[in-house]
Amino acid sequence: MNQILSCNRICLVLGMLIMMLPSCTKEHVPTQPNILWLTYEDTSPQFIGCYGNEEAHTPVMDQLATEGIRFTSAFSTGTVCSPSRFALITGCRTTRFATGHHRSYYPVGDSIEAFPKYLRDAGYYTSNNSKTDYNTSKRHHFRKTGWNESSGKAGWWKRKPGQPFFAVFNSFHSHQSRTMTNPWWKYKEQILDSLKSEDVILDNEIDVPPIFKDTPEMRNDLSRIYNAIQLTDQHFGRILNRLELEGLKDSTIIFCFSDHGQGMPWGKTYPRAMGYRVPFIIYFPKMYQHLSPWGTQVVTDAMIDFVDLPATVLSLAGIEPPQYMDGNALLGEFKEGSKKYTVGGLDRTGENTTLCRSISDGKYIYNRNFMPFQSEKRWQKYFDFSDISQHIREDYRNNRLNEEQAGLLKLKGNATFYHLEEDPWEINNLKNEPSLVSMIKDFEEALKSDLIKNRDAHFIPEYSLKLSQLTPYELSRENDFYPAEEVIEQAFKCGDKEALENHLQGLKHENDIVRYWSAVSVYSHFRLFGHDKRMNVISTDAYAPADVFIQAVKYQTYSGNENTQSQLLKYIASENETLAPLACQLLLLNPEIDEQFLEKILQTCAKSGLPVTKECGELFENKFKGKPLEYKMFW
Repeated sequence: MNQILSCNRICLVLGMLIMMLPSCTKEHVPTQPNILWLTYEDTSPQFIGCYGNEEAHTPVMDQLATEGIRFTSAFSTGTVCSPSRFALITGCRTTRFATGHHRSYYPVGDSIEAFPKYLRDAGYYTSNNSKTDYNTSKRHHFRKTGWNESSGKAGWWKRKPGQPFFAVFNSFHSHQSRTMTNPWWKYKEQILDSLKSEDVILDNEIDVPPIFKDTPEMRNDLSRIYNAIQLTDQHFGRILNRLELEGLKDSTIIFCFSDHGQGMPWGKTYPRAMGYRVPFIIYFPKMYQHLSPWGTQVVTDAMIDFVDLPATVLSLAGIEPPQYMDGNALLGEFKEGSKKYTVGGLDRTGENTTLCRSISDGKYIYNRNFMPFQSEKRWQKYFDFSDISQHIREDYRNNRLNEEQAGLLKLKGNATFYHLEEDPWEINNLKNEPSLVSMIKDFEEALKSDLIKNRDAHFIPEYSLKLSQLTPYELSRENDFYPAEEVIEQAFKCGDKEALENHLQGLKHENDIVRYWSAVSVYSHFRLFGHDKRMNVISTDAYAPADVFIQAVKYQTYSGNENTQSQLLKYIASENETLAPLACQLLLLNPEIDEQFLEKILQTCAKSGLPVTKECGELFENKFKGKPLEYKMFW
């Protein structure tokens, strides 16, 4: 009898324990999914197998796309890494905070946080392996508060048992340094030596895009891209293999995407879809497939903008995104509707000042160049180290390129419009197509409205951003200093041949920023359409950034004028780190420069001691004296 009672007690206890266990039925789904980001560098969709490139070796990404969702209209916020990564860590547009300038460290205010902080606060383990590059003075704060660990050893495996995780892994193999900039011996050491000999993609195994001249040298250059991306794919394979071996793939939503477009001419730092559009895949395990509005094993043209991703991850975790974020949650509890357009921007990169804005609906892209006085292939020291850049410039000088290939080095005016589905390499500029006039106008007005509404802070010269005690966001809200609507309306006239009189009148405006954009416009008119005698009346300006453009016009109009040379040398010798490279940049565009003045420029650069000025000085030597550039990595 006692044995029977003991058995009954044991059964009762076991039954109670079973009732206390979480249900393992199909209906039970953890409310906080694990989330994994596999990010990689400088890659456009055209170079990934699942996007139609049969020469690419990307089986891991291809399989992930087969099992998940492949996006054809995913766009980064910028066409260079640090602005894109600012958007990815904050969910905010760079235009609001002037964080579009590459490697600038402006403050963004106390309220802006790294979005993984909200995940940590909600119980997630957050890890980053390991790139940051957040492009703000708060970058160290973001790293400290956003991640449980941010290092080359970080991963989900350091969390507590059962703790949900958000893990980021960034593969550096496809970075521009490997695919384009580094010398061949360094590329071999970093990429080729890491691949099995039978895996190496050879020069004769690839197709040369129509934007490049098909030569042995170009094939050699492009093969670097294919091999670097293949190594990236293998890197991701090892991570996913570990995830599966640890039994976590069936509870992890996986995002796989690059940080912006291809690290090559026409891509990275170019105002084109080739710079903005990225390969983008999301994989949903079976238990979370109900969260996908697109289904699974599909291809979608749904729009994705990088500012959407922080809000989306928070929403997947059941966390309401903060109001300051610009992006829409595309998934999860706080899902919002999709956008009609995505807006991107290109601002200063390295020593080169520019300002371009682009707007796309996924099928078309309208690009507006507010500084159309230089070709798309601008003078940038980091890019001009590369073999591919030197091959393109040499072929251009020797008239070996066809019209489309040579377009990279010619002035295009202030606008381009491309049909991305029919023209993925953006060769046929449709801006003057009569049947598209109404559509192009709609894109232009939508872009202008967006820039005015958000008071795009990049229309304020960095000269003033650096001098101000206010954050760029705060300064851009000071209407007396920055009348945004008037400034942006003035900037939209830049490159308009019929607007010269407007530009000249703008030089008399009481507002510094309006006068600055009037000066940019006068200089652009000179470069695009030649000298006009009405320019002879322009004088100096008390606002230094405007005066740099004015003096450049005067020098190129009256070559040899000693007063103008003196003013330009003053700016080149300036301790203000924005004026020296700007003055050098404009003089680099002068097809002819007085030899004695050139010698003074080089002497001034050598004396100044400013690294950015030294770079400009070496650029002068490269262009005008044929001296090779000393190899050095800058980022």
